[in-house]
Amino acid sequence: MTVDASQVSRYATRRGEVHVRAVEGPGEESPDVAGTGTLVLQVLGRRSGMPALDEPSSGYLVRAGDATLLLDCGPGVAGELRGALGGGELDGVFISHLHLDHCYDLIPIAKTLLSPHVSYPSHGREGLLTGPVPQVPCHLPADGVAAFRTVQELFPVRSSPPLDQAFDLVFRPVETAPGGSYAVGGATVTAVGLRHAVPVCGFRVASDAAASPTPATPAGPTR
Repeated sequence: MTVDASQVSRYATRRGEVHVRAVEGPGEESPDVAGTGTLVLQVLGRRSGMPALDEPSSGYLVRAGDATLLLDCGPGVAGELRGALGGGELDGVFISHLHLDHCYDLIPIAKTLLSPHVSYPSHGREGLLTGPVPQVPCHLPADGVAAFRTVQELFPVRSSPPLDQAFDLVFRPVETAPGGSYAVGGATVTAVGLRHAVPVCGFRVASDAAASPTPATPAGPTR
């Protein structure tokens, strides 16, 4: 699907009309779509396999209704996400499958979201939690929780022990399966089974404010 970034574009689908606006980069201010049927899609990365210079792997930021959602986060997406959010909050994460080019940056993203809630280590004192940490629903394939807990244990941050638990502190895991429907903020995300080398789901995002469902599937396997 080609989206004209200069305007809200309308596309006919089997389920009705979808309104989509693309955002070209982190420097462009995202429009307020709360209470509307418009989806705002920002491509953070789209390179198949490993990233290249200025080309992160798969990652897509979708704004629908009151929700800001991250779909996949391959290598290089963590930095792009930080710029795209601009201090805003992330309401949900969806991981299509457990290939590195779609999920490698999930732990760095968890640590980035946790860092404002951890004191800076100094004078021999460890960094500690400074208060409650808001949890973000993180929708994962089966075995995803075990995989990411293993990854975070491989690289301990001895000066700030909370960062070693970033995945568990920041995310509230939700196991996804084809056909599942998940409400996040003002959006509903439906998992769609796709053919790939490993179990994988694409995601159809619909703004609850739309007169009819407004599907989009910006995340899924690329190789």
